[in-house]
Amino acid sequence: MANIGLTSAQALPRFLLPRISWQSTSASNHAVRGLSTTSNHKFQSKPSGGSAIVRRGSNGDHRPRINILQHTSYRHAFHATARRARDHHFDTLKFVQRLQEEGFTEAQSVAMMKVLSDVIEESIQNLTRTMVLREDQAKATYTQKVDFAKLRSELLSADSTESATTRASHERLTNDLAKLNSKLRDEISRTQASVRLDLNLEKGRIREEANVQELKIKETETKIEQEVAGLREKLEAVKFQTLQWLMGVCTGAPRANHIHIPKMAPSLPIKFTELLQLTSATVNVDQASIGFNSCTLESDSFICVREKKNEAAQPEVIIVNLKANNNVIRRPIKADSAIMHWTKEVIALKAQSRTLQIFDLGAKAKLKSATMNEDVVFWKWFSQTSLGLVTDTAVYHWDVFDPNQPSPVEVFKRNQNLAGCQIINYRVSDDGKWMVAIGITQQQGRVVGAMQLYSRDRGISQAIEGHAAAFGTLRLEAAPADTKVFTFAVRTATGAKLHIVEVDHNAQNPVFAKKAVDVYFPAEAVNDFPVAMQVSQKYSIIYLVTKYGFIHLYDLETGTCIFMNRISSETIFITTADSESAGLVGINRKGQVLSVAVDETTIIPYLLQNPANSGLAVKLASRASLPGADNLYNNQFDQLLAAGNYSEAAKIAANSPRGFLRTPQTIERFKALPSVPGQLSVILQYFGMLLDKGTLNKHETLELVRPVLAQQRKHLLEKWMKENKLDCSEELGDIVRPHDLNLALSIYLRANVAPKVVAAFAETGQFEKILPYATQVGYQPDYVQLLQNIGVSVSTFLYSRGWAVYIGSGTALGRGVVKAEIAKKSRTTIKASRKYARETCDIVFRDSNELNIHNTTKKHLDKVAGTYRVSENVRINPEKGAEFATQLANNEGGSLVDIERVVDVFQAQGMIQPATAFLLDALKDNRPEQGHLQTRLLEMNLINAPQVADAILGNDMFSHYDRPRIAQLCEQAGLSQRALEHYDDPESVKRVIVNIVATPNFSQDWLTGFFGRLSLEQSLDCLDAMLKTNIRQNLAAVVQIATKYSDLLGPVRLIDLFEKYKTSEGLFYYLGSIVNLSEDQDVNFKYIEAATKMGQFTEVERICRDSNHYNPEKVKNFLKEAKLTEQLPLIIVCDRFNFIHDLVLYLYQNQQFKSIEVYVQRVNPARTPAVVGGLLDVDCDESIIKNLLQTVNPASVPIDELVAEVESRNRLKLLLPFLEATLAAGNQQQAVYNALAKIYIDSNNNPEKFLKENDQYDPLTVGKYCEKRDPNLAYIAYRKGQNDLELVNITNENSMFKAQSRYLLERADRELWAFVLSSNNIHRRSVIDQVISTAVPESTEPDKVSVAVASFLAADLPAELIELLEKIVLEPSPFSDNENLQNLLILTATKADKARVMDYIHRLDAYNAPDIANICIEVGLFEEAFEVYKKINDHKSAADVLVEHIVSIDRAQEYAERVELPEVWSRVAKAQLDGLRVSDGIASYIRADDPSNYLEVIEIATHAGKDEDLIKFLRMSRKTLREPAIDTALAFAYARTDQLNELEDFLRGTNVADVEESGDKAYAEGYHQAAKIFFTSISNWAKLATTLVHLEEYQAAVECARKANNIKVWKQVNAACVEKKEFRLAQICGLNLIVDAEELQGLVKQYERNGYFDELIALLEQGLGLERAHMGMFTELGIALSKYHPDRVMEHLKLFWGRINIPKMIRACEEAHLWPELVFLYCHYDEWDNAALAMMERAADAWEHHSFKDIVIKVANLEIYYRALNFYLQEQPSLLTDLLQALTPRVDVNRVVKMFEKSDNIPLIKPFLLNVQSQNKKIVNSAINDLLIEEEDYKTLRDSVENYDNYDPVELAQRLERHDLVFFRQIAANIYRKNKRWEKSIALSKQDKLFKDAIETAAMSGKSDVVEELLRYFVDIGSRECYVGMLYACYDLIPVHVVMEISWRHGLTDFTMPFMINYLAQQSSTIEILKRDNEERKLREKSQETDESSAPILGGNRLMITAGATGRASPASFGQTNGFAPQPTGYSGF
Repeated sequence: MANIGLTSAQALPRFLLPRISWQSTSASNHAVRGLSTTSNHKFQSKPSGGSAIVRRGSNGDHRPRINILQHTSYRHAFHATARRARDHHFDTLKFVQRLQEEGFTEAQSVAMMKVLSDVIEESIQNLTRTMVLREDQAKATYTQKVDFAKLRSELLSADSTESATTRASHERLTNDLAKLNSKLRDEISRTQASVRLDLNLEKGRIREEANVQELKIKETETKIEQEVAGLREKLEAVKFQTLQWLMGVCTGAPRANHIHIPKMAPSLPIKFTELLQLTSATVNVDQASIGFNSCTLESDSFICVREKKNEAAQPEVIIVNLKANNNVIRRPIKADSAIMHWTKEVIALKAQSRTLQIFDLGAKAKLKSATMNEDVVFWKWFSQTSLGLVTDTAVYHWDVFDPNQPSPVEVFKRNQNLAGCQIINYRVSDDGKWMVAIGITQQQGRVVGAMQLYSRDRGISQAIEGHAAAFGTLRLEAAPADTKVFTFAVRTATGAKLHIVEVDHNAQNPVFAKKAVDVYFPAEAVNDFPVAMQVSQKYSIIYLVTKYGFIHLYDLETGTCIFMNRISSETIFITTADSESAGLVGINRKGQVLSVAVDETTIIPYLLQNPANSGLAVKLASRASLPGADNLYNNQFDQLLAAGNYSEAAKIAANSPRGFLRTPQTIERFKALPSVPGQLSVILQYFGMLLDKGTLNKHETLELVRPVLAQQRKHLLEKWMKENKLDCSEELGDIVRPHDLNLALSIYLRANVAPKVVAAFAETGQFEKILPYATQVGYQPDYVQLLQNIGVSVSTFLYSRGWAVYIGSGTALGRGVVKAEIAKKSRTTIKASRKYARETCDIVFRDSNELNIHNTTKKHLDKVAGTYRVSENVRINPEKGAEFATQLANNEGGSLVDIERVVDVFQAQGMIQPATAFLLDALKDNRPEQGHLQTRLLEMNLINAPQVADAILGNDMFSHYDRPRIAQLCEQAGLSQRALEHYDDPESVKRVIVNIVATPNFSQDWLTGFFGRLSLEQSLDCLDAMLKTNIRQNLAAVVQIATKYSDLLGPVRLIDLFEKYKTSEGLFYYLGSIVNLSEDQDVNFKYIEAATKMGQFTEVERICRDSNHYNPEKVKNFLKEAKLTEQLPLIIVCDRFNFIHDLVLYLYQNQQFKSIEVYVQRVNPARTPAVVGGLLDVDCDESIIKNLLQTVNPASVPIDELVAEVESRNRLKLLLPFLEATLAAGNQQQAVYNALAKIYIDSNNNPEKFLKENDQYDPLTVGKYCEKRDPNLAYIAYRKGQNDLELVNITNENSMFKAQSRYLLERADRELWAFVLSSNNIHRRSVIDQVISTAVPESTEPDKVSVAVASFLAADLPAELIELLEKIVLEPSPFSDNENLQNLLILTATKADKARVMDYIHRLDAYNAPDIANICIEVGLFEEAFEVYKKINDHKSAADVLVEHIVSIDRAQEYAERVELPEVWSRVAKAQLDGLRVSDGIASYIRADDPSNYLEVIEIATHAGKDEDLIKFLRMSRKTLREPAIDTALAFAYARTDQLNELEDFLRGTNVADVEESGDKAYAEGYHQAAKIFFTSISNWAKLATTLVHLEEYQAAVECARKANNIKVWKQVNAACVEKKEFRLAQICGLNLIVDAEELQGLVKQYERNGYFDELIALLEQGLGLERAHMGMFTELGIALSKYHPDRVMEHLKLFWGRINIPKMIRACEEAHLWPELVFLYCHYDEWDNAALAMMERAADAWEHHSFKDIVIKVANLEIYYRALNFYLQEQPSLLTDLLQALTPRVDVNRVVKMFEKSDNIPLIKPFLLNVQSQNKKIVNSAINDLLIEEEDYKTLRDSVENYDNYDPVELAQRLERHDLVFFRQIAANIYRKNKRWEKSIALSKQDKLFKDAIETAAMSGKSDVVEELLRYFVDIGSRECYVGMLYACYDLIPVHVVMEISWRHGLTDFTMPFMINYLAQQSSTIEILKRDNEERKLREKSQETDESSAPILGGNRLMITAGATGRASPASFGQTNGFAPQPTGYSGF
């Protein structure tokens, strides 16, 4: 029976009922253990007297039944006795009895029993040593099955994972390919526009490069022609100037004004600058990103480049800020296009050609976004706010800063002439009324331009042919408004034109004639055309840029060509106007950012070279204020004045460049001119022209304003001011001030005259503007003076500031000051003082010119006057004065005034409020050094305005004032609260605090807070004082304070304080405020005590009820002693703390039954059981108790407790009336029914009926109550309550198995079944017998029977289950035909008794055959499964069993032949195929006519080589299927069987074969003929060519490769041809390979590896002529030549150096030792350093002097210079001088000299030294001097010493003075003289008798002692000639007395006399001059005094415009006193 048990691994079949499940024994054990635990050990069983029960199994073996008590899990659960030592394996009692019956004694019987028991035990132990438990075996089996299942799942998982990985990889590759395709398409579409433009612009570049040398020659010829033309222009200019001079002579003009010597060879008229190189290291833009579509330039502020370094790199946008030192910003932005705003950091992005987004980079915010409905092909900013968008059909405008325009707005539709064009520009006029879109397209070999001009006002478009266009404005002569023009350039097949036309003609303007001028293009620039155009509004010049980099400048008004030249060798693909509208900025293909603008200093002279352009030069100079034409203007002005053409002369002066004629002299000349009657005066005409032109200068403004104000025409002045026509100055403000102060203030502000601006602000009362203005302009007024005059007179102020010096001066100022001082001293009113001061200031201003004071003094007067006006305004408006003072005090840089002095001023005037406001603001920082000011502020307010002081103190603004002083003042002012805050003395605090409650503004909150700042003792003292002084007044305040600080002061102290003054009221209120938060028992008790005394019983009740922090015993005793009339507090205390018995005893003794009723009714009805118990304990009468219970609400009484209390006292019947009344009242509590049940059971009052019919009692409780009384009643209760364990226990104990079995079947609970059927249940067999014999036959409910069956299954009782099922199924019963039970019976038999299965299969018919068959297969009953399938005619499944399980293909084939069904044959065929019986399997498939498994058949048959059978199968399959796999396999089978004819027929017919795949397989397996057929049929030339190579059909292979045109094919064919030495064919292939740079290297290596060098060279040379020839080809050819034909390398390099990868070629030349070629490459690669080094290192082969000299001057490493010098010194010393001559500007002269000094070769470089001596370097001078000394060349040495002084003079002089030649010693003397060593020089000269040199040295020394010594020397040696020479040469240095002394002593009077005569003559002349000068000075002083006394005080400084010219009368024609006649114009009618 080892295999009978069912394990948990064997799952229940799915056809059983859902509630049936298999469970393991261990699971059942656990379930039993759980149930036993929950049953609270109630399931108990008695031991069976030591006997063991043995039951025979169904197969005859015996299984011992395990006693439930022997199981350790149930020892404590079911029995309390100890376990016996061991178990016996037989019934020992019966054995002993039988032995006794046989005649043995009892002792013998027992002994034999023991012996036999021991033997059996030992035998069993021996047997069990080698045995395992069935559970262990089942576990092992289960583990193995699990392992196998896990292995199988792992294999399946690995297989599925691998396949999933493969699929995922395939999908990932597919997705990647799709992404790459999508990305490629995107890139193609993105670059399509750029490619199109590049193709258009770059076409012809190859031809241009081929003709580079020719173009250079032509450029040279052009330059020569230009130079010749320039010379002609200069000759013409000279002629023109000569004519001008002649005209000037003829007209009588001054000759000097017409003499002009033109400059020769003037500079170009443009400034051309490279602003930036985008590819430089600082910007690092990739060259490929510099193009029309990726690089944008909207203004001269920002360049925006989209860049992507490579495919893996992230795209980014590079922004270069040209206005911020070329700052570079990089942002990772994915966009198709990006353009920056003109000036702001705002970027516009375009993605996917339709999505537009605008971002503010500075604010990091998105401004707008929109999505277009069509692609945007071009866009740009056309204004500061708007974008222009061009799509394929329309043009849109989008204002990105207008919130009302969320998306672009369509402006106009595109014209048909732009169809197919690439849009390259879009322009909008400044007024937004005209737009033009420009595009280009390729037509007939040239680039054609097309434009669409659109008028917004008219709403129409015009198609124009043109390449570039722009809008502009110009002011025509005599035109009142600007003329708007449109200019465009076009190059057609016949020529090029520049057109200038007017748009929107203004009727007031003259008509602008249309201009059309030719645009010159060089003859060689065939494909050149205009690409950009900009108009300079500043100069009215058109800038035109062409594709080939030419710049053209044209005059906008006349169309005259000003200049043309080439500025870039690369295409300038984008341009923009600069911010000043002076020129343009552009970018070319190399990344150069170029700026072109007019050169203001040269353009006019440049134009004047051509006489025909003189008019244009004059206009341009006038228009743009350019220099260069001043002489022409000046001459014309003089000529017009002389001719009387005054109007034209005025016009010339007004329009003169830079206003050089707008001088005061010109105005005077115009004023002096006579006026023509009826016409406007010339001066007014001149002013009118100036006003029309722009702003007047200072002198013009003053001359114009004076008469305007004199005629009260102030409105004209205001109008001109608004139009900014006047030059504001101090003088202009002074003129305007008397008429309009505000206007004068505006002028002063513009002129920045700070003192007068401040004065004007003060006069107008604008104090708030004074300080900001002074700070802004850096002016510092005397603010102290300004504020000191608040309230005092100006005289006092002036006097105090030291102005009294003017009192005695007799001036008006002095008189005013005297008056003010007298008024003050005579105590007159302040009003009078103000009046005099005002008069004084007015006089000061009126008479400031009268006073002859210094300018500084006048400025002080201005400041004083301003101060007075300020003070006047302050007195009128004290609030503004305070604000002004505050502003000064709160200055950010520190206070500008002395705060204390300001306060003195305010306080002296009684201005307390302004002073307070000022101080509050000035002292807001609360600094310690301001403490005295804080005290002062508080004092003045405490005395004058206590409420203000109270507010200040309340805001706690200050902390550094005198607190004691303020405290006293506060107490005096009645501010007790503030006084307490400032007092620190305890006595003072107590003095103030005892009466503070009575103050009017008393604040309890403040007082409470104040106590928080006092110490503990001080607080208690103050509280005691307050209670002691006036307890009634202060009690409430003391209570609140005590409440607030109860924790700090301590409740005990406060209680003592209140009890000290016997105030229960205070104690009650104080404790009442803290009792709720206090945990102190004393506090709670004291509060209860105080509340009791106060009669507050409600509070007593609340505290007793709510508080948890009092002593209940103490409170209970207190309440008992208090004898309260209301016992509720006592009841609450006893109820809370369980003093029920004490309470009941107290109330019962005091006969307070009413209180007891109150307690159980109102207070706590739940305490009713305890009260009843207490009453019973005091032997209370039952009637009282019953009455008490009648008064209680039963719903509030815990019935269980009440029953327990009464039951414990054996008085349960006492409750029967109460319980019945409770039920009658509708109370349905379970406890009530439980109590009634107990009463009915005890009284035997028909309990069965109550227990069965009543559903309200607790079955468990009642059952427990009945167990000892009546088990049947307990069974009824347990059954009713479904108390399973208790019911099982009671039925087991009382052997009620039949009732138990019925309950089990009725209960239908699986856990209960498992518990009962557990092997540990000693009553299991009894229960099973009753279930089988009684319960199941009686049952008619299938569900419950199913539960029973399932429970048997779960209990692992197969034999019993079979017995049960046979009872149900095989015997007649309601369940005989139950499918599930039949299934279960067979299933159980398969598990427990397999021999019965076949019998059950034949006997039963209602079972589920497919499921049973599957179960049989699972358990290995394959024949039974086969029989089941046969029984139900499921032939396919039967065949499956034969094939898969019985594994008999022959039986399966026989069975198939018997049934003859296609599906059976298909199954057999699959099995045969799996068994590799390929032919049989294919035959079976053919017999089944089943091609469905064609893929597997093809695969297996192909691997097995069964091609013939496979062909048959495939032919059968093609009858019903048309699958590519079938046709492909058939075609390949033909190929494998060499049935080529059938293959050709098949391919010619209709098929769906994958021919290419078949061809690939045939090619791979070597069936090349078949592969040829395959590839030929699909024209796959690439693979066909490869196949033909294997077939050695090379010519055909080349032809196929040409058709395929595939790199891989070309490589294969080429390799094959090379291998077979078919070089002609190989060359054909190679030519198609070498054009691909990636394949070139491999091809070269292939030829070199095979040794075919000449063939390789021939191939590469042949490829140079290809159209796709690239740099790699030229490079590889050069490398090959360097290896194999070095003699041809130089020729190759000279022809193609521009197309060679020079670095790579350099390496090849180095390896080949081709040194001249290496130098050639270095030179052409600009590697001058390496070239020079190579020439020096390989001088024998590569050096050539002239080449080396040209190279070395270009090197970057300076060390090479010195290395070259060493090289020449060693190799070519004769050429060293020539080299040094070339290197002189570049070498360090000092280093060169040191180098040659070290090698002692200085003479070799003498020419070099003489050449660089002009630098005056010390080492050079020393070397030359040494060389000249050595050569004894004293002449050259003298020149060197005299001209170059940077040498060591002392050392040189010392060397020379020892020289043998006198000439060198003379040079030494000169050196000493030059260095002021006079004595040494003279001594040396005296030594060589060079007395002339000595005399010159003495004269040069300027020292009398040196001269005197030399003079005496000459006298001593008797040299009278030298003596006379000394007197002549040193005349000024020799004192007269010395000369007289020497002359007298040595008799030299005759020689001295000339000296004396000259001396006396000079002295007489000097005296005469002094006399004459003294007389002239006296005459001048006298004349000056006379003029000053006779000069008038007023009118001495007349103005020419009003008084007329000096000495001339006013013109009579003016008719007005001021010389101006009334005129109708707005600017001249004065």
